[in-house]
Amino acid sequence: MERRTFIGAAASAAIAGVAGCLGGDDDLQTLNMGAPPSGTATNEAMTQLQRAIDQESDEIQLRIEETGGHTESIQLFDEDEFDGHNGGLTQELNAHNDEGPFEDEPVENTALVGLTQSVYEHYWIAVDGSGLETFDDIVEDDDIGVFMLPPAWGQRHLVEEVHENAGILDDLLEKNVDMEAGDVAGAIEEGRVDAVMAYGVNGEALPGWLTEVDARSDVYMVEPTDTYLEGIENTEGTEMTEFEPYAWDQDIESSEIEGFIEPFVTLFSEDVPDDVVYEVCRVSHEHSDVIREAGDVFMDHSDIETMAEVVPEQIDLHPGAAEFYDDHGVDPQ
Repeated sequence: MERRTFIGAAASAAIAGVAGCLGGDDDLQTLNMGAPPSGTATNEAMTQLQRAIDQESDEIQLRIEETGGHTESIQLFDEDEFDGHNGGLTQELNAHNDEGPFEDEPVENTALVGLTQSVYEHYWIAVDGSGLETFDDIVEDDDIGVFMLPPAWGQRHLVEEVHENAGILDDLLEKNVDMEAGDVAGAIEEGRVDAVMAYGVNGEALPGWLTEVDARSDVYMVEPTDTYLEGIENTEGTEMTEFEPYAWDQDIESSEIEGFIEPFVTLFSEDVPDDVVYEVCRVSHEHSDVIREAGDVFMDHSDIETMAEVVPEQIDLHPGAAEFYDDHGVDPQ
């Protein structure tokens, strides 16, 4: 895997007197960004941004380096493997605070926030014929298999934290089936999985792996119980949300869903020049229609305030993004 373009450029600038990308196509500055595997909504969002930049910018180009998940993206960023990445805010805060998966293996370098990419809404679904009606049924039935998202994903750590705070994580882990998200639809058909931690994106879309589940199996929403909702309320960095079902081709037998949210952000190294991050923000705002031509997993940034919707005080804003928001009269923090 290539080392960061701008890390290398910064080191070479002292000798060559240049900045930005060395040897990019048509002298464009190249931004190498880490993203989780293909098929995830996070990868889809980065791909949509990449396509818009390739079409609408004559200053920069974006290249994607796939990782095993957000946790690995943070670790590889710490090792100077790329210029930035995208992922869930909760995991990013864990990296800053040496918590969660970073408690025993802390990282020294973390990225700066550029923009809010998406908001994920998590909830439980069950497979038709499983007999699972409520969340308590999932906890109490010892003869089922559940899927709590892949262990390498940053989301998985938030899912575990919510259920740990509900006091039932150990019960769920005993029946959890670890696999890649792309294998879930097949596992359901084989009878190995009866309940799934699902999520939608931006109130508009499902990730690719869930659209595959939707196409191949009948599922329905599991009714949350007080145990589950208390776990959400006791988890820092998330909150309960209520919304109508969306993006499913089938009726998941509910007019309202209760679950928990996690914002996802796009972050950049402090070594990435301000004008490069400014250009990313410009394309994201001015060409939001191009970004969303292929789907809705990337937020509509035609309103700049949406871009800056989730910028936590604990994580610094990249100066290039700060300049963009300032030029447009938006205060993100």
